[in-house]
Amino acid sequence: MKDDDPQDASAKDTLTQCAGFLKMEFAQFMPALMQPILNDANLSLDFRMENADLPQTTDNMSLKVKVKGLGEQRVSLNTENLVKKTGAFALIQQVSENMGKAFAPYVEPLLPIVVSHMTFDHSKAIKKLALKSFTNLLIAAGEPVNVQMMQQSFNLYVENLEKSLTRHDEKGAKIMIKGLANNLRALNKHNTTRRDFLTQA
Repeated sequence: MKDDDPQDASAKDTLTQCAGFLKMEFAQFMPALMQPILNDANLSLDFRMENADLPQTTDNMSLKVKVKGLGEQRVSLNTENLVKKTGAFALIQQVSENMGKAFAPYVEPLLPIVVSHMTFDHSKAIKKLALKSFTNLLIAAGEPVNVQMMQQSFNLYVENLEKSLTRHDEKGAKIMIKGLANNLRALNKHNTTRRDFLTQA
């Protein structure tokens, strides 16, 4: 099946539902899915904002908006890549949740891409899916690795919470607080020996 085949999205949705039914038994099919998931999750949205009076430099879908201090601007992005990218993160989130600890072999390759999208400004849906996926990765990784992952990501939550509060973005702040709370709940529920989730610092 080619990347531009419209059946691609529905096939991935069906695979996600299969993972929900098979749960840990879905692990045998993950190796074949990993590369397509990584390819779609890494797609660029080619987001651009340029003066509306200048010629359009891309074939991507665009809208004209008025920006204070900049006048009329043309905002464009690759909507096809946005759909594929969102689908990939939905698949990561749902499959990692359904497989639980059986998802452990896929934590390492997926962790960098998930973390890099936990603060994704161009799509709130992708940002939320990445935050939920990170919680699932903590569960899959298990202790003591999940404690290290939590501590390494903590500054990311703090910095983006401060950023949201500075912008008076209450929704953005709530998303980060909820993500952090979900991580702590997951560690509290699944860790039996490593209970020092955060250092005093």
